[in-house]
Amino acid sequence: MESPVVLPSAALVLVSSPTPPSPVTIIVKPGGPYVVQGSVAIRDREGNALQPPLPKVPGTVKLCACGHSKTHPFCDGTHKTLRDASVPTTPSPADR
Repeated sequence: MESPVVLPSAALVLVSSPTPPSPVTIIVKPGGPYVVQGSVAIRDREGNALQPPLPKVPGTVKLCACGHSKTHPFCDGTHKTLRDASVPTTPSPADR
């Protein structure tokens, strides 16, 4: 099994699902969410499985990158309203 990918800002561990292996792609949307495409299990720090909301695109999960989602760790679109308020929605290099 591959090593999990840890996203410290969201305190998440992404682990590929055990059934059939498929490539997983993570796309960082500037000013938006992390878009995870592929079969993944999302767990909290304690290892509990988290159930993502139903996606618009099957096999896709959107993770919050702005830190203000009410459904954290999943994106609820809050970043769209923050852009108007000039609040950074992606970490600066100093924050990484």
